[in-house]
Amino acid sequence: MHEYVSARPRAQLVDVLLAAQIALYALRVAGAAYLGVGGGGGLGIMLARGERMSQPFLLLLFIATAIAFLFWLDRAARNLPSLGGTDGCKAIAAEHVVGVFFAPVVNLFAAPYVVYHVWLASDPTPPRRGWLVLGWWPPLVAAWLTLAWPLVSGALLLGSALALVAIVRDVQRRQDEQFLDEERRRAVPAPTADALR
Repeated sequence: MHEYVSARPRAQLVDVLLAAQIALYALRVAGAAYLGVGGGGGLGIMLARGERMSQPFLLLLFIATAIAFLFWLDRAARNLPSLGGTDGCKAIAAEHVVGVFFAPVVNLFAAPYVVYHVWLASDPTPPRRGWLVLGWWPPLVAAWLTLAWPLVSGALLLGSALALVAIVRDVQRRQDEQFLDEERRRAVPAPTADALR
């Protein structure tokens, strides 16, 4: 049996990076909305310059978040056998979970599939907000297709980041609770024949 190693520190790093992205995307959307309604003057010039200057920083932040997310997802997938959660996720091995993100075209369909199945296999009870995968992946893909329109892409990236925060937190919570539940069950002694009478 594989040993469970909590991915909570990795999940917290993903949370911090996503929180920074959320703040910057919210500012970007507000600035683009202000410029879109005809806001001009000194504030409009400053917002337009801020948008241009923030693009490289946002790209680096996005790359750092993607790397942290993949490290977290790898650990979460490798924890599934120790949680007994591989039954619903036999379609992909833990060793290949990160690899599907780098397969061109395949990743458009495999990435949300992998995340959903790691989420589902983390606990025997199905997630209550499984729709969050649809709130994360399609807006992320659509945002990359609409980068020329900062208001649209910023709003899509903001929604995608919010959904991903919820997914990461829920998967991590479910895995930690499942592991603690198993540990508590092992700590309780098995009933004796006298206790059953």
